[in-house]
Amino acid sequence: MNTKSRNRIKIQIERARAAYVRYEKAERAVFQAIEDGTGITDLSDFSSNAENAPNIEQAIACYIAHGEYGVDNILDELEAADAT
Repeated sequence: MNTKSRNRIKIQIERARAAYVRYEKAERAVFQAIEDGTGITDLSDFSSNAENAPNIEQAIACYIAHGEYGVDNILDELEAADAT
């Protein structure tokens, strides 16, 4: 590998890492907003109808990472959980 390719790859890896750090921070902010808005601290206690997630916490994580399920479905489940 030549120096130019090495540097280009290094930059892409560093950009990907920075993007992942922003992703983690954004995900934490979502869960904090839910806790602040509902008082629910453990979303894994509440089941979800999402295809690949047994609970609301995982449904949210799947939506953020993969676009699975849907925001309105998640919000409906959060409202139901908050009503309990």
